[in-house]
Amino acid sequence: MKLLLLINGSSKKIFQAQNFVESDFEIQKIDEKDLSKPKHILKKLKKNKYDEIYYGCIENDLQRFHFIMFLYLFLSFNFKGGIIDEKGNRIYFSLYKFIFVYVPKFIIELIFTIFVIIYYKLKIPIFKWKLKIR
Repeated sequence: MKLLLLINGSSKKIFQAQNFVESDFEIQKIDEKDLSKPKHILKKLKKNKYDEIYYGCIENDLQRFHFIMFLYLFLSFNFKGGIIDEKGNRIYFSLYKFIFVYVPKFIIELIFTIFVIIYYKLKIPIFKWKLKIR
């Protein structure tokens, strides 16, 4: 049994574009907001032993949460699946790509964000101080 977590779009269009058989899948509709609830998503992923887990959406390029979706696949120990869309595009989950591409990108993004926050935490008080002097 395979699982399709449908974020947005039509499951019928996704199955047509991907040449999948609908009877092979259990379809669960989720909202993008649900992706911010790890317990909720992991509970769905671990509920049954699925052979493959896919996230379905209208278009992969417009999906912002690739890292989060792959992180849930990694944490559920299900390394088969990926993100599919209505246009026939697929992004397969690859353990190596996740560990050596997605995780380092995420860490670099975190470090850059911390530097930006620190910079503006220092800059704003100095800017306010300069305004008081004038």
